[in-house]
Amino acid sequence: MKIFFETSALCRKYGGISVYVSSLLRTLMEQFPECEYHTGFKSARRSAWEEYLQNAGDIMHSGLCIHRKRLPGRLDLSSLPLLRNLTSFSTNEYDIVHITNNLCFPYSMVSSWGNVILTVHDLLCFQTDFPILETPDYEYSRRNLPVQARAAAGIITVSQFSRKEICRILNLPEEKVMVVYNAPQKLPENFSHAEALDTLAKYGLNSCGYFLSVGSFYPHKNYPMLIRTFLEYAASSSYRGEKLVIAGPRDGLSAPEDFHRLTGGDPRIMLLHNVTALDLAGLYACADGYFQLSFYEGFGIPVIEAMRAGCPVCCTKNSAMTEIAGEAAFPVDPASPEEIVPVFRLFSERPEEVKKRREAGLRRSSLFSWERAAGETMECYRTIAEKKGKTQ
Repeated sequence: MKIFFETSALCRKYGGISVYVSSLLRTLMEQFPECEYHTGFKSARRSAWEEYLQNAGDIMHSGLCIHRKRLPGRLDLSSLPLLRNLTSFSTNEYDIVHITNNLCFPYSMVSSWGNVILTVHDLLCFQTDFPILETPDYEYSRRNLPVQARAAAGIITVSQFSRKEICRILNLPEEKVMVVYNAPQKLPENFSHAEALDTLAKYGLNSCGYFLSVGSFYPHKNYPMLIRTFLEYAASSSYRGEKLVIAGPRDGLSAPEDFHRLTGGDPRIMLLHNVTALDLAGLYACADGYFQLSFYEGFGIPVIEAMRAGCPVCCTKNSAMTEIAGEAAFPVDPASPEEIVPVFRLFSERPEEVKKRREAGLRRSSLFSWERAAGETMECYRTIAEKKGKTQ
């Protein structure tokens, strides 16, 4: 089978979609080396090629069969259909074309859709019940994703929560949308307990406990509420001197002073940027508790990574995150300080219930693997390829 696997997400080092793309492609190649893999990307930034090679280097030099192909550059040809057709990406030379980041943009439109699978991670751009960071890409997605989703041969998404959203909002039949769960990033080969302790010393966390959250600062991540509730807990008699550590990119912060404004300059709240995979594994392993209070996630990879490390998790109730975490998490209303603040106390005091859910998290996280995801993705490929063959 000849597969084109689009890897534009690797132009960015951080984020759940880049984890999805790099982990899934690597595992597909390992498990199904008989297939021929081609890949490419689309980006408007001049620095994208260098960043792409840096972030995808271990895949590109794996010795397995990958042929790099750069997709057409950023050029909105929606008003020039003839020129767009001449510069569109030809899908006919492949058995499967897998677009991995929600949709095709006009500057890399495909020539035909009969063998195209879209991975739609979430429908954040359609949400109106909470603030989102409005961007031109979101506006384009709202206009074009319904059309492309109907045209595509199949849709892969990452949770039953997202599947229901996609079918409801995009008005698609359930049988067209296939669920393939994400998994945690693979631990660095040199990770150990000693490495975790070195991470604590590196960030000055070896003399105190801390709570952890991982992600960007886009509005739907709800960090103002996490910071507010941590400070409420810190002002209580239950406080034991813990810090709040937020690890991830500064995306969503328009200026460095924004973080100071959010935290009031409180030194007990730390922002760690450019955290390595090794350091992140150590932060998960030693945290007193992990918080993911997002208003919306399509999956929530950090939740499963925290559970794998034996870290108890608090996340948004009735969401993809609680679907993933099952009985292992402490679910809360992300808009309710009355529900969130007591969880800080629980994580600090570590009663028997926290220990039980920590153990449940270890069991639950073992159900999610990129080997399983790769196998289920290949089944999707074969199903679409078989359907295409019957219609030719």
